Amino acid sequence: MSALPEDAAAPFAPEKLAARLGSSQCAADAAEFILSGGKFLRPALTLAVCRALRRGARGNGAEQPGAAESAMVAVECFHRASLLHDDIQDGSPERYGKPCVHAALGVPRAIALGDWLVARGYALLSGLRCAEEAVRAACAHHAGMCEGQARELARAPATPAEALEIARLKTGSGFALAAALGAITGGAAEFADAAGEFGFAYGTAFQLADDEADGDSPLAACGLDGAERAAIAARALEEAGSAARAAGDAALSDALLEFLEPLARRM
Repeated sequence: MSALPEDAAAPFAPEKLAARLGSSQCAADAAEFILSGGKFLRPALTLAVCRALRRGARGNGAEQPGAAESAMVAVECFHRASLLHDDIQDGSPERYGKPCVHAALGVPRAIALGDWLVARGYALLSGLRCAEEAVRAACAHHAGMCEGQARELARAPATPAEALEIARLKTGSGFALAAALGAITGGAAEFADAAGEFGFAYGTAFQLADDEADGDSPLAACGLDGAERAAIAARALEEAGSAARAAGDAALSDALLEFLEPLARRM
């Protein structure tokens, strides 16, 4: 959980996570998978936005103890569900240096766990006082994640524009949701769209960096050389910075730019 500030790791402490997931077989499998590795960037973004915008006098999620923490766990549930299904679709043998869940437990059980994680994520959001706004955001961005994955599975992108759109949908949607939920649980839902735009841009740049690191960039498959791919990645990173600066709140802009820094160094 190195992406999370030390005082923000509490929602993912085993006992806290178990309290939010429950005591079923799926809950036990989910906790094991969540704690098996990962960067936890999405919940870190939720927390960063929430902290920047938290204004107790404005009400909503900011006045509900644990709202941001529940949203952090929810976005990680959605992310882990997508990883489970993606690993099955790609036939991946390992995740976090260990056998994938479908390799360890079997494909049927892994599919069931992915579906359960989606349901649990929505259950966590539906329990918030800001549930209507939170669930509405989750529905919109979750659909985008699925659309991006479907497009990638349907056929390889033929143009750089198609590859970027898939990255924006498949990965950017998850970060957009994380950022939007930070604004909503921070009692400043009016900034959810602006925070979400940063999430879309950040997620696109993040996916480009990951693809390049894995040596499996769809931009290369579109015929672009290294210099051309680097230029596109730089523009994506610039768009994330522009979205952060245009967020409409100084504290939010500062928090988003700070969140962007590690990715900028990586790229």
